[in-house]
Amino acid sequence: NLIVVDDMLPSAKEIKEATENNTVPIKTKTVQNFLKKHNWHDDSVFFVDDEKNDFLRVATNNLKRDVRVMEQVGVNVYDLLKVKRLVISKKALRSLEERLVRETGKYICRREGKFQTTITEEQILKWEENARIMREKVEARKKNWSVKSLNL
Repeated sequence: NLIVVDDMLPSAKEIKEATENNTVPIKTKTVQNFLKKHNWHDDSVFFVDDEKNDFLRVATNNLKRDVRVMEQVGVNVYDLLKVKRLVISKKALRSLEERLVRETGKYICRREGKFQTTITEEQILKWEENARIMREKVEARKKNWSVKSLNL
């Protein structure tokens, strides 16, 4: 299952209030409730955000299950295939898509025996076409996705 959320980071106001009250903006109980709400009791869950999210990482550390938090820069295809449940922010999804398209283009060049250090205009056009096709596939599959606010 895939859930695309608007944002996983707490707002500046939430961080300020938590600091004033000597608490944390995202609590383990909040993450547990989110997982329970989606009936994700025993499955592995992978949270991917565009930037480092220490608040969510600390909140998930106390869970006694396979829950991982990572920024999109460190995510690879194997990570995505390994988990049953994925929660990703919109910004991370866009960044991940762009990065994977670039890496796929580089792989195609190596596979075709074109070991080169410069990128040709033809390759850029080919990658842009691949990115357009991938975006169309994503748009077609969005009918089955649920876009929700994480409210952590």
